[in-house]
Amino acid sequence: MKLARVLIPLLLAASCTEPVVKGPSVCVKAETQALDAEAVLMVFNQGKCTRMLRDIKPGNLPEVPIVPADNVSIVAFSSGENLFISETAALKAQEAYYFGSNVPSKGLPCIWAGSARANEDTVAAPELRKITASVSLGVVKPPKELLSASVTLPKCPDSYYPADGSFGTNDPPVKLSVKDGNRMNIFPPEAPWTPTLELSFSEGTSHIDIPSQWNIASGEDITITADFSSYSETALCKVSFSCGDFSSSQEREVVFDDEDIDPSAQYQVLTRKGELWKSARVHKALCSDAARHGAIWND
Repeated sequence: MKLARVLIPLLLAASCTEPVVKGPSVCVKAETQALDAEAVLMVFNQGKCTRMLRDIKPGNLPEVPIVPADNVSIVAFSSGENLFISETAALKAQEAYYFGSNVPSKGLPCIWAGSARANEDTVAAPELRKITASVSLGVVKPPKELLSASVTLPKCPDSYYPADGSFGTNDPPVKLSVKDGNRMNIFPPEAPWTPTLELSFSEGTSHIDIPSQWNIASGEDITITADFSSYSETALCKVSFSCGDFSSSQEREVVFDDEDIDPSAQYQVLTRKGELWKSARVHKALCSDAARHGAIWND
């Protein structure tokens, strides 16, 4: 059988839009940050991993013997500290090979991946693109009574399968929470999501849902901002969501959670306590305008 080789003597590209560097049986493109990242190379054929190389760099790949119809996949990552690799050697079924996080609650490193199939004469080396997205939280002019702020992310995939470039979920959902000033890498969810802003005050906790109306894609950087600039006068928090050229914001009233309030109740009564509104339980309450009733009473 005729052999082809993945021979990559040079890999130079500032971005995926710049001209590629060509060599013998090579056509390579990659983002700059991925060039010196640690990587794993896998060769798949007929549903099985036939070769696996670890501790390599995309910018200096060794010669790899391959045959026509081999699918060559490369996964590069900014750090291996919290990265889980399901298998460490070749010869198992391709679905056994996936990448994830050792501690899911801590998120992922930045990950790039790509694959290419060999033919009789040549092979186009994988074009590496970022497959993780990231989410960050920033707080502007926090009031003195705000103890902490974080964003809880909806259920995200926890695994990436290099053989077919798909995402999956292997474990029960894990609560991912991004704290103020931090950024977390994630595998992008498939559907529009609704992150939740959690605000912990000295007097209680408030949760604000953030309808993003946005499909998170691989390579995107999401920024969520909680702005308390007008909070002391209005008890409002301006919540902003931005991703590339897209942005949206809305002012939301900060209301304390109250576990005693019946979530099925048709109405809620809010009382002002300092600069915050807090849910209150009432019984047999009559609410009306003064034109019909001279008083508003509560038993």
